[in-house]
Amino acid sequence: MKRSRAYGRILAAGLVALATLAACGSEDPAPPAQAAKDTGSSTTGPLPSAQPRPPVRLREIAARAERYTASLGHFLDVGPTDGTWTVENPNRVVTWRFAPHPDETEAIVLAELGDHEVPQRIEVVHRSAIPRLFFEAPSWLFFANYAPEGAPVMAPLEGADNAVQIVWRPVHDGGGLTSRHAWFDRDSAELLRVEDRSRAGHVVRAVRRHPGATDVLDLPKADVPGCCGRPLVTHAADDIRRALAAPFEVYEPAMLPPGYVRIRADYRASDLDEAETPVEVHRATLLYSDGLGLISLVIAPRPDLDAIVSHYGRMPSRDGDPNGCPGLPTAASEVRDTRSVIRMRQDVCRTLLRRDDVAEDLGVMLLGRNELPLEAYVRAIGGLKRVTGP
Repeated sequence: MKRSRAYGRILAAGLVALATLAACGSEDPAPPAQAAKDTGSSTTGPLPSAQPRPPVRLREIAARAERYTASLGHFLDVGPTDGTWTVENPNRVVTWRFAPHPDETEAIVLAELGDHEVPQRIEVVHRSAIPRLFFEAPSWLFFANYAPEGAPVMAPLEGADNAVQIVWRPVHDGGGLTSRHAWFDRDSAELLRVEDRSRAGHVVRAVRRHPGATDVLDLPKADVPGCCGRPLVTHAADDIRRALAAPFEVYEPAMLPPGYVRIRADYRASDLDEAETPVEVHRATLLYSDGLGLISLVIAPRPDLDAIVSHYGRMPSRDGDPNGCPGLPTAASEVRDTRSVIRMRQDVCRTLLRRDDVAEDLGVMLLGRNELPLEAYVRAIGGLKRVTGP
C-alpha cells in the first residue's frame, strides 16, 4: 500500500512539473532567470503563447520530469551500488567508494576514503543497509509530504554542465520551511547531488557524486571480506518491540508535527560512539520523520542521559565551514510549557531539549536539526505518553 502511494506521488510530481513546463513554453529546463520570467513571476514581457502544443511534446516533457523524480525515489530506497560519493553533515564529511562484491550478489564493498582517495577502511554491507548511509526516511514518506516547486531549471555543477535542479517543499502545514534540492543529469536523469536545508536555509545534509573520480575500487580479491549477514529489513511493530525490551518505561510524543510518523525504534546497552572514555549507557531511541525532517527521542536513566547529552555537546564540529556547527552551549536555558520545565541547548544546527519529570530516575531528550520551529519541538517533548505496544 505504501509503495503504491509512493509511485502515485511520483506520478503526481511529474504532472506538476509538466503543468509548469507547459506554461513556460519550453521543452528543456530553462535557465533560472528565464524560468522566472516565463512562469509569470513578472508582469512585464510577452504573454505565453495561446497556441495548442502537440500532444507528443507534452508527453516528452512529462516523461522527463517524471524520470527525475523516479531517479530520486530509487536513490532514497536503494542508494548507489557503485561510484564515489560524499556525505556532509554539520559535524563531519565522509567520502565512500562503492563496488559490487566479487562473490556475493547481495553485498556491496564499501571503502571510506582518506586523502588522495586512498581507502582507509573497508567494509562489506548488505545492499539493504546502503540507503541509511545517506537518508533516514524511505521514498514513500518523502513523496507523501513533499512536492516539486515549479519546473526543473538548468543549474550546472562542477563537472556536470548539463545538470538540472528541482526543489521539493512540504505540502503539509507543519510550520516548517524545510526543502530538498536535487540536481540531475539532464539527459540520463542520474542523480548528482542532494541538499537538505533547514528553515533558516542551513544545509543539514548534502550528498554528492564525484563525476571525475576513478570510481574503481582496486582491491585484491583475497582482501575483500565475506558478506555481512541477513538483509536489513525493518518493520514498525518489530522496532517498537525492541524498544519496549528496555528495562524501563518508554515514552513518545502524544502529538507529532504534521506529516511526521515514527520510522524506527530501538533499545541498546552499549558504549557511546566516538566517546572520549568508553561508557556503557542504556537508552531507548525513537526516530520520527516526515520524509526529510528528523526528530530523535531518547529515553534513558538520568545518569546515562547525562552522559548522552554531554556526548552530543562534545561532537566534532566543522569550524570555519559555512555548513558546520559551532557546538552546543554547555549551559542550558529553560523553556516552560503548561506542564513541565524543559531545559534547552541550541546552536544554528541543532536543538536539544531535555526533561526529567516523566518518571522516577528517567530522563527524556529530544534532538532536532532546526527543521521545525522551537514551539514544535517543545510541544513534542512537553506532551508525552507511555508506549504500551506496537
